[in-house]
Amino acid sequence: MKFLNTIFYSLIITFCLTKNAYAYLDPGAITAFIQLLVAGVAGALFTIKYWWNNFKNFVFKIIGKKAKDDSDNKKDINKKID
Repeated sequence: MKFLNTIFYSLIITFCLTKNAYAYLDPGAITAFIQLLVAGVAGALFTIKYWWNNFKNFVFKIIGKKAKDDSDNKKDINKKID
């Protein structure tokens, strides 16, 4: 924890003591940053869904219930369409 505090305070000091860069951000850089944010959010949501399903299946296994698969829902939808 002390190491993380040292890094945090070092970053704060670095950002506070820097001078203006007078840099230009072109639209390509902004678009790449937005794409990075969207991909990060999508990856985080997928990861949460994956781990939630694993946790849910683990709990159902412990209490003896069978978890309902998404494939069952897809089969029901296909039957309704036909």
